[in-house]
Amino acid sequence: MKPQNDPIRLRRALIRMLAAILAAVILLAISGFGVFKLLRGGKTFDAIDEVQPGDYVEHEVYLHLGYFASGYRGERVTEKYAVIPINGQMVAFCFPERWFESADTIQSNTTSLISGESSMIDQYILVTGTVKAMPERVSSQLYSWFGENKDWMSQLGIIGEVDDYAAYLPDVVVYVDAVGSMSCGWVAALSVIAALCLIYAVIVLVRIALKQYAEPDITVEITEDAEAASADAIPAEVTETAEAPSPEPEQEASSEND
Repeated sequence: MKPQNDPIRLRRALIRMLAAILAAVILLAISGFGVFKLLRGGKTFDAIDEVQPGDYVEHEVYLHLGYFASGYRGERVTEKYAVIPINGQMVAFCFPERWFESADTIQSNTTSLISGESSMIDQYILVTGTVKAMPERVSSQLYSWFGENKDWMSQLGIIGEVDDYAAYLPDVVVYVDAVGSMSCGWVAALSVIAALCLIYAVIVLVRIALKQYAEPDITVEITEDAEAASADAIPAEVTETAEAPSPEPEQEASSEND
């Protein structure tokens, strides 16, 4: 007879499978389904006007004109906001801590180029991140930085005559290593866990299809030795014990009166 899945075991397996699928969907939703953006890659752009808030982008950073703001966790600096010139506009890039050294190198190279110590830039960093609307606090710091540095940038031809700061300062920030509202690391970790949940669900589904949740076959095997021992066994006999004769009543010794 072809084995069939036991109804109870099958129901439990289906519950586990559905729970794994639900967990995977929840994890992907928490990460904003960012894994698909990571797999697709960032959108490249030559001008910041080509992208909008929410876009996942990629850009080669050759020039770095300086930092204008920082983010802190306690007393530790965890992010730095840099001015990156792109097609005549001063675009704000927010670098997380792991990019500090590389961003500093690009800034040093840019300073050497501006001061005439070097004649070319031969290094760049390729960054990916998410474009977001610029917070008001960051915007005010960027405008202050631009006001302090516009003269030398105009003299070097980096910018033209300044009539309106907004013409050079877009109101967006590129948050490097961010995928939506989360970092790339968290998105990758949640996506891996979600993938494991889906793999488990597929394994359960395959086992159901192969009828591996059948009711276990429990049989009692009697060995030849056990059978022989059973045959040679002498059944216990119930014997009746003979009743002990009850003692005869003692005859009272009578004395004859002579």
